[in-house]
Amino acid sequence: MIPISLYIHIPFCFNKCPYCAFLSFTDYKNINIKKYILNMIKDLKEDFFFKNDKRYIYSIYIGGGTPNILSLNNIYFLLENIFLNFLCKKNIEITLEVNILNLNINNIFWYSKIGINRLSIGVQSFDNHVLKNIERNYTYSDILNIIYNVKCYFNNFNIDLIYGLPNQSVNSAIKDIKNVIELNIPHLSWYELIIQKNTKYYNFLNKINYSKIEEIFFLGKKILKKHGYFQYEISSYVKKKKKGLFS
Repeated sequence: MIPISLYIHIPFCFNKCPYCAFLSFTDYKNINIKKYILNMIKDLKEDFFFKNDKRYIYSIYIGGGTPNILSLNNIYFLLENIFLNFLCKKNIEITLEVNILNLNINNIFWYSKIGINRLSIGVQSFDNHVLKNIERNYTYSDILNIIYNVKCYFNNFNIDLIYGLPNQSVNSAIKDIKNVIELNIPHLSWYELIIQKNTKYYNFLNKINYSKIEEIFFLGKKILKKHGYFQYEISSYVKKKKKGLFS
């Protein structure tokens, strides 16, 4: 039987990013997180029951939203309930999507101790001017510090970058790629900005410079290939052809 990859959505955020169209809520502080987790598990159990599905789960991706907005205890509670209620493969890959603002050496250490064995870090850009424009409240220096700390406990991690952002130059986007190479990032998710309705960036729809985006894509792809990054999906690049189960 084909094994299962499980995606868990945590739809809570510090604030809504101007380019984001995913389901997320910023008024999360009065939410009963444990109740939310138990309801997710209940829904999943019903799905398995009705399908008479007895397959093993071989990978879990906890995404959002901002999953590391949850306390360490709640993340452990989520994993504990998954392991108690479902068949999970030994040496299962468990990825936690993380926001730099809520990441530090202490919770990075504890994530590695409770079963998380892969992090996906929402960097988006290394350029301070671009970060300010997209309302990300951290800096290039913060990113370097977090990546250094992640490397202390995780060999397997991903970073997200976005290109085609408003007022982002070709040089800035390519510098992001060069930073990936210099930092020896094992896995990269490099996304073209997709502007959608109900986002702050919808007003930029008629200002997109598609020729610039095309130039960034082909130049960045060429540089990544030259430095040993294997492209196995449209936005996914991995060092040494060892891809993650999820981006």
